[in-house]
Amino acid sequence: MNRIFNTITAEKFYQRCIYAAVAHGIMNGKFPDLSAEQSWDGSNYSFMNFCGVRGTVSFSDKAFVCIFRNDRDFIIGAENLCSAFLKGADEKLLGLARNEAMLYLLDDNNGKVAPAASAAFWSSGGHICSNQTESELFELSEETLIPFTLDNKKFAEYWADYLEMTDEQKETVNEIYKLRIDSKGRIILNNIIREKLLKWFNGEIDECIVSLEEMDLFFE
Repeated sequence: MNRIFNTITAEKFYQRCIYAAVAHGIMNGKFPDLSAEQSWDGSNYSFMNFCGVRGTVSFSDKAFVCIFRNDRDFIIGAENLCSAFLKGADEKLLGLARNEAMLYLLDDNNGKVAPAASAAFWSSGGHICSNQTESELFELSEETLIPFTLDNKKFAEYWADYLEMTDEQKETVNEIYKLRIDSKGRIILNNIIREKLLKWFNGEIDECIVSLEEMDLFFE
């Protein structure tokens, strides 16, 4: 078992998933065709790159397990995945993997539906661990994981560049991110934010609303 991503903690990884999803949700108004790239379902954050890589991070009490698949190279079956990728994880995390994360990676193999994946990593004592190396994870994820391992400044810059955010849009993302991190449950966003979105995206904000509501962020 390897300790990986030593520059970030498990809590920081959670915060970065939230930030990325908020940025994505806001900029869906500009890039609606990318709306499936990220999503939240309860405590599960899913990501994909439209080129055969998709995965889910399942969170529980600031612990998490991430399982993802690259269609070029994967194995099938819950027990096979646990043996190959989750050896050393405690029973609580194994349960989280089986009952949450793996359900987002189901595949029909000769009429039998089972989870299929290429890699996994998880939190342990505040650290992040894997039975694979960082380079293997980066390669299998086709670098979709790299932004989450950057320092704070470069992480924010990555999403600003990738999503072509203006300074005003970056400020709005930061505002909503702080609200989401600092509070639990349903949050009501003020209509000033809604009016900004309508102005930026010529009234086409349906995809923004869907993505924000996945994170319990609603407009008045």
